Amino acid sequence: AAEVGQEIALSQRAGARPETSGAELGYIRSGALVEREPEIQALSAALTGLEDAPPRGEALLIVGEEGTGKTRLVTEFKYQVEVKGIPWIEAHTGSEHPPLLQLIRSVRSALGPSDPENAAWAEFVRAAEGGEGRDPAVALADSLTAFLLRFARRRPLVVALEGLHESDAFLSVLYRGLLARLKPPASPAP
Repeated sequence: AAEVGQEIALSQRAGARPETSGAELGYIRSGALVEREPEIQALSAALTGLEDAPPRGEALLIVGEEGTGKTRLVTEFKYQVEVKGIPWIEAHTGSEHPPLLQLIRSVRSALGPSDPENAAWAEFVRAAEGGEGRDPAVALADSLTAFLLRFARRRPLVVALEGLHESDAFLSVLYRGLLARLKPPASPAP
């Protein structure tokens, strides 16, 4: 909890984002993904959808047994997203840091010092400090959901939540809140 409080305080003062290029992102493409063509096509279509104006929101679930290449697939997608300059916000269960802290760090790195969303981020930080009468996890998740949706209305954004089967109350509420607010894809005309 103290670590999360420190990150929130830092995010109020900071906002500086290191500039990176595809080569500096730390991802090494280790050859083709084997037997992943349908998944690659779905992820590529989602990435194209993010670049469309206006971007359409959608949820993609990558599920499978342990050791089937999910992490490798997501790593490749993250590489493609970041090379295009699209912010990648992520949290993982089972990490040494709680999901909220991971999300705060991801958002802080996605916002530049002159980003118009800094005011909305400050509002999230204020909400994170309060939440009287509500479960703090629910209040934080609702506030972060509102921020992420506002951010995504202005520019493309990917939110990656990994390990939802092990998620805490905060991550579960955030996930459900984001899914509930996504618009269903438009139906083709008859």
